[in-house]
Amino acid sequence: MHLLDIARNMPQSGKVEKAQALPAPLFSDLYEHTSLFEAPDLKPVNNNGWTFDAKWKTWHSDKPGSVVEFEIEGTAIFSMHLVVKRAMGKARFQIDGGDPVVYDGWFNQTWGGYRCTNLLARNLKPGKHIVRVELLEDKNPGSEGHEFVLYGIGAAGVSVP
Repeated sequence: MHLLDIARNMPQSGKVEKAQALPAPLFSDLYEHTSLFEAPDLKPVNNNGWTFDAKWKTWHSDKPGSVVEFEIEGTAIFSMHLVVKRAMGKARFQIDGGDPVVYDGWFNQTWGGYRCTNLLARNLKPGKHIVRVELLEDKNPGSEGHEFVLYGIGAAGVSVP
């Protein structure tokens, strides 16, 4: 039986029932309002040693100690970076000077690279936050360099105008 036939056979009462409100989320509505800022949309509030690559549409650096900072709104913030087997390094991410997290741009696979998305911080106060990215001297022993490639930053729990 086709859906149209089912609809035709439904009782026609002539009146429309009032729509019911949706119940509260069972878990969380954190991801109901999100933002994704690809590298071309990221405008640094501070930059010492990072370069925007217009061809690849990424922010990158290969100089340990270089720092770039972006202002992002949300209650959860994520980074998106390249992970690949080449001369890649590690970067330290901090939100508003809080606890740092370190992510590695190198891995030992030969099938190519991938875009890695990682949670930087969650349960932040609503509003704008400073995302600090610092390229570290430390690197994976298998890597021969320090390059780190940032594709973008995402945020959840953003305000809606």
